[in-house]
Amino acid sequence: FAGVRVTGEVVMAKVIDLDAERTGTRREGAYYSLVGLFGRASGALVGLSFALLGPLFGYVSGENPGPNPGLAFRFLVAVIPGVAILLAYFLAALFPHEIKE
Repeated sequence: FAGVRVTGEVVMAKVIDLDAERTGTRREGAYYSLVGLFGRASGALVGLSFALLGPLFGYVSGENPGPNPGLAFRFLVAVIPGVAILLAYFLAALFPHEIKE
């Protein structure tokens, strides 16, 4: 858990340094505000994931899980994280990894 938390800060520092090098201005506040926005947006994506259970799998509640609760569970634990990992991979591929000295 600590490694995940530190990695985010290291990436943020690198992005801020690259931006300052390119533009000549420091904009840490804007970047940290975006981190908060992404955190809130991830909550919305979690809500959307659970909202998809009703139309896709007939899920209503724990009392009435629909005709195929096992498939709904697999969707939540495999498809949604898989899509999130692919999105993160493509966004990471856009990040400039070269180091200038």
